[in-house]
Amino acid sequence: MLDIKHKIASHNKTNLQQDTQKAPFNNALWREILNSTTNEVNSFFNLDIETISPFGFEVLMDKRFLYGILRRFYCYIGTKISISEDIQLNIIQYFYEILMKKLSFKYTTVFSSIVLVVMKDDFLYLVDDHYICKPTDKLIDIQFRKVKTNILDDYSNYVIASLDGLVMEKGEVKGYRDRAINRWRFYQLYIMQEALYRQYSPCMTTHEIQIFKNIPSLASNMIKVFFNSESVKQKISTYEESLFEELILPRVNILYKVAGGNGENIMEVNSSAYHVKDDLSLSIDKKMHQDIMLKIKNTYNQYL
Repeated sequence: MLDIKHKIASHNKTNLQQDTQKAPFNNALWREILNSTTNEVNSFFNLDIETISPFGFEVLMDKRFLYGILRRFYCYIGTKISISEDIQLNIIQYFYEILMKKLSFKYTTVFSSIVLVVMKDDFLYLVDDHYICKPTDKLIDIQFRKVKTNILDDYSNYVIASLDGLVMEKGEVKGYRDRAINRWRFYQLYIMQEALYRQYSPCMTTHEIQIFKNIPSLASNMIKVFFNSESVKQKISTYEESLFEELILPRVNILYKVAGGNGENIMEVNSSAYHVKDDLSLSIDKKMHQDIMLKIKNTYNQYL
């Protein structure tokens, strides 16, 4: 058994002290700026793209996360039409320029903290070489998706299908035992899955609940790993290995079975991963899929 209280109580206290701020992040303003940017891009390119910017924790509907120091801002652009790679990059570049201009006027605290912009697979560093990251530094990551209906549906199906990635070690979590950033993503996706399947899954034991409460502190959003490639190559610790063995892996397998329902009225949810080249596919009960899709979309829209 893990001695949870002994091992990480002090770590959690320090983590919370370093990663909170007095005023909450203004997500409504951020969304407003994104929408305004998207409108200008549509007008310039004569397109009908949509943009979302999820953090992932929206499904928990806990506004305390907005008091944390948010460091990674993902902008997912979606369109139903096929667009060449070159045009996609042009759109992303223009989107970035308009977004930064608007941030510089409307949300200066975010603008002044941005040190890195990711545009598809290209990294644009806005600071000098050998820069040492500060705790408040941020990155913006802009990705382009071809979607069937809309970008929020596409994202919702990706989140649902990511349960396949957790069980089969695919997508963004592949190699989590050897890379810190992949483990962070595993922790985040796992927390999200527990929230999404809460009404369908068996309850955790008291010991499992005690372990689970400490996982959010391990889902780091630090961006210094993008400035020091060696810091990414952190093998899993004995303590983290115990977390996976005692809770995370058994639970994701339970949720995977829960998703299949009674074996009837099953559908396949297929999605490409959002940040790596990999395909995810989950067999899930149709009614469960409908309910979870609605929860992801509603919580995203309401998290302001």
